[in-house]
Amino acid sequence: MFKTLLAVVFLSSLPLFTYASSNVPNVLNEPAKETRTDSPQKQFGSSTTPPSNLVIAENLVVGEIRTISGKAVLNKQGEARGNAAKAGDNLKALDVLRTKRNSNAVIQLIDGSTVILQEKSSLHLKGLQSLSLEEGTVLFDIRKRGQSKGLKIATKTAVIGVKGTQFLIKDENDNVDVYLNEGLVEVTPVEGSFKHYKAVTSDNFNDYSKQMMDEFEEEKVKMRQGMEQMKREFVEYLESFEMKAGTAVSISGDELTSYPMPNHYNDLFEALEAQAEQTRKQLNSTP
Repeated sequence: MFKTLLAVVFLSSLPLFTYASSNVPNVLNEPAKETRTDSPQKQFGSSTTPPSNLVIAENLVVGEIRTISGKAVLNKQGEARGNAAKAGDNLKALDVLRTKRNSNAVIQLIDGSTVILQEKSSLHLKGLQSLSLEEGTVLFDIRKRGQSKGLKIATKTAVIGVKGTQFLIKDENDNVDVYLNEGLVEVTPVEGSFKHYKAVTSDNFNDYSKQMMDEFEEEKVKMRQGMEQMKREFVEYLESFEMKAGTAVSISGDELTSYPMPNHYNDLFEALEAQAEQTRKQLNSTP
């Protein structure tokens, strides 16, 4: 009786098993799909072609080390311990390059832009359109990027947005200085707004101060009140600040001061231009 019951159950389950098996796709017998590998420029984009959305960030090559003078360390994609960097090393998204004392490194980004790290500098390459200066002094010669998004460079207190320009960023002792040689850049605070001190009106400020001192020598209380009121008139609060060629800004916390770029930075920009020109010739000669 028991064997008869088992036979009935087995025979009744056969149609269900047959139906389920017929609906499982036979992936083992399907032909392999064709895979295609594009060139880095086609995958990652260039000055006129936007990057492909299919690129996986951790495999994204953003540039290459062209030359190193002295010593530099490359931390690959978040590794705590880095290795000695050398010319020819590929730089991928999330890599960090650090230069030692009396050392510098030249980077060529994949779009042909040139970046020079001075001594004791650290640059975090977050992606094609995002870099982060952690410390030190870095010069940038950024090629125009057409319709694609501009490059953004983050510091502790500000984000610098560019599309094609030549400039220097110095991050030292929690102060950030930006020197713009060519083009335009936009400086945006990491949070809140900038308290912008209008250095261009400093002569008026000094003249007015002297006038108040002369006229109200005996009324010091009124003088101090007037001085405080005038200081407020010489300050503006900005959510972003656009720099023009030949100018510089100094950022400390939420305070931003603008002024003409000092002449002694010209030598650095001349060296940057020479390196960028060499990079452009090499790119043009590459088949």
